[in-house]
Amino acid sequence: MAAPVTGPIDEITADETDQSRSSIVAPGTRSTCAHVVAAPFDNPYGDADLILRSSQGLDFYVHKPILRIASEFFATMLSLPQPSSSDDHSAIGASSGASSTGDGGTTPLPVVAMSEDSRCLKDILRLCYPPAIVKRELKSVKAISSPLAAAQKYQMSQVVSELITRLKSFCKSHPLDVYAEAFYRELDDIAVAAAENFVQRDSLDFGLSSLPWTWRSPLLAMDSYSTHLDDVPASWYYRLLDYYANKNAPTKKKKKHAKQTKALYKGQGILLPRRLARSVVSCGYGNMHNLVPSAAQPSHPFCDPLHADAVIRSSDGIDLWILRSFLRYSSTVFEQMLATGSSLATADSAASGDEPSSNRLLDLPEEGRTLALLFQLCYPMADPEFTGRSTYDDLHDLYHLFEAGQKYKVARAMEFARRTFISKASDTYPLRLYFIASEKQWEEGMEVAAMHCVYELADQPEYSPVMEIGSTAAYRRLLVYRRKCRDIILAHYDPSGIPESTPPASYWSTTPWLNEPGDARFWLAMHKRARENIAAGQEPCLDGDALFPEYLRNTDKAEAGCTDLETVRTGLKMSRNIIVGIAKALAEVCLKFVAHNRQSIKHSLYQVKL
Repeated sequence: MAAPVTGPIDEITADETDQSRSSIVAPGTRSTCAHVVAAPFDNPYGDADLILRSSQGLDFYVHKPILRIASEFFATMLSLPQPSSSDDHSAIGASSGASSTGDGGTTPLPVVAMSEDSRCLKDILRLCYPPAIVKRELKSVKAISSPLAAAQKYQMSQVVSELITRLKSFCKSHPLDVYAEAFYRELDDIAVAAAENFVQRDSLDFGLSSLPWTWRSPLLAMDSYSTHLDDVPASWYYRLLDYYANKNAPTKKKKKHAKQTKALYKGQGILLPRRLARSVVSCGYGNMHNLVPSAAQPSHPFCDPLHADAVIRSSDGIDLWILRSFLRYSSTVFEQMLATGSSLATADSAASGDEPSSNRLLDLPEEGRTLALLFQLCYPMADPEFTGRSTYDDLHDLYHLFEAGQKYKVARAMEFARRTFISKASDTYPLRLYFIASEKQWEEGMEVAAMHCVYELADQPEYSPVMEIGSTAAYRRLLVYRRKCRDIILAHYDPSGIPESTPPASYWSTTPWLNEPGDARFWLAMHKRARENIAAGQEPCLDGDALFPEYLRNTDKAEAGCTDLETVRTGLKMSRNIIVGIAKALAEVCLKFVAHNRQSIKHSLYQVKL
């Protein structure tokens, strides 16, 4: 069989060593020119019977028998009846390439459009073909990532096994990359092995085998990082840091920390977080934490049928009597739903066996309390008041109110829920606020939460489900920002005011970084005031009296009866000028943190548009 006639050579990519060629095919085929990769997937013997087309439009001539053996996916697909080559709208379609027939004619080959790029296809196909086909050496976890994902997708068991073996070989040299890749590919045993290598101390090669474990220095610092971790959930990174702290803590602290984390670890291994689909992650406020029993009747003003022209039923069976006009003016979504709601409600009533109501329009999936708050913000009424309930309960309501406002496009509800949630959560749940603000892209919420996280005395030893919604990239930004702020403060601190761990501040630790909670509250007040002044345009010069709260400003020194009022009033062994300088530095770090978050949000929005 004659090989296809080829035209000019064209490279696949700028850094690809192999080359592609333009193949001129016989008349009557769908196209007169197709880009074909170089040997061995250029059909040199004319015996290929299928074409895989990469996302870049390059054609790989392959053989069905080999794909059937190597891939359960292709074995199933190729066993199905194939559309005729004359069908222009077939799923596989006719090829721009051709295969020779015994009488000298040509027949078009079917083409399968692939989502993978040419490099990835070449790597997995070379691993599928016999050993005589030269394989590319995969010299990094990044090089393994795409082929491994494709091999899992197409159920190429032998290729997956070979790539996992290669991935394991990087556990010692690049444990963070392997840990991230193991998450993406759902290889928990590989993630455990990578975590063990991340916490390892000096190896036996240095002649330290006789020394106790705690005398050896860690091979990798806790703040070591790889950008491959960016899209891993923060919960996985939290567990890795907590495991590192547990393994590398001094003996006394290690015993204390081991008691706190007793439920997390079995033996010496790390316990990985659960894997949840994004759609079921609850942020701690989902249905699993439902705080309003279905039988309860929440208090709301929408219970007067005489002054309403429609009724909406919530998921927990609560009827809310409303005026359609207010909902229509407040939301284009409600306007469309109410225009067609009658027929929907009738169908729902018939299906459930309920008595049909002439006024009932919609059954909505939100709880009654959430809908009551939402409708109150659709009406020309005062904002809802949150009193008499716990902060956690209020945050539950506000979170779901924001989601409902976002779903139904009620701008006032979204703004109210966002503003109130930030105000209530910043003091009590700053880390939870940070991750939720990161997910919802609340720039102000991320800044406020991060500022409060700086002045938490220690990292929480308990795992929080809210970490499942945040990314490691966002968590990393927070940890770096927090350490920079603490370093600025501790650099001027008297040693008697800080715990045994001396500056620089820890990247992550359950050990308090200040001895006195009052000191943390003081620095938080300084940080807030400095940030407010800079936001008001008072940069770069900050007036000391404007910076300090009223109870710390200069008044009559005679009242204090001492010569050093500034030191006594602050309770810190440093001058007021130094405190003002620290506050300036904190505000500057804050501005850089905000800029990084803004850039990250813009990048994520850009990715969504793509």
